Amino acid sequence: SLPRVEKKQAMDDWQNKVDSLSLRAKFALDHKILTDCEFTFERKDKICCHKLILAMTSPVFHAMFFGGMKHDGDHSIEITDIEPQVFKQMVQYIYVGQSCISSCKNACDLYHASKKYIILHLEHQCIEYLLEHIDKENVIQIYEFAQFHSEEELKKRAAKEIQCHATSILKDESFLQASEATLMTLLELERLNISSECELLAGVE
Repeated sequence: SLPRVEKKQAMDDWQNKVDSLSLRAKFALDHKILTDCEFTFERKDKICCHKLILAMTSPVFHAMFFGGMKHDGDHSIEITDIEPQVFKQMVQYIYVGQSCISSCKNACDLYHASKKYIILHLEHQCIEYLLEHIDKENVIQIYEFAQFHSEEELKKRAAKEIQCHATSILKDESFLQASEATLMTLLELERLNISSECELLAGVE
């Protein structure tokens, strides 16, 4: 790490080192400049942020810091239902507008975080990622995810994938992990692309 004097020099005139508001905000986030709130996690991770920037994107953060949910003296907020890396991804999106989703599981986790804090644009990006990355290996999990969150477009796309590739999906391990409710729903789908009902029943058994 930089010696203290060099680090201080690196911070001098930081406002003029970048030429856009979002980049200045990102610089301030990365270097913990002027931060006024922090989020802590079970593994002792800590993410420092700026209340105003969070509140500008999320109605929930606005209520937490400036509205009806505000409590005097609030500075450190414990997060127990979102992984630190996913929360950090959400914060990065708030500051610079980029989500950098890495996998379908990551998209589902990030969707959960964005839904909790009512960040609709990020929710939509997560759904778009899932729509673009449905395949035979993950379609059951995505179908259950869409059903749980009432994401109808995603649910219909997943159901169509199941209808078209039923034979290979029935043989995939993910099918055996599906909930009973999901299995019953899938059994009711019309035009499943399988050779016989016996094949379907064998997959269920």
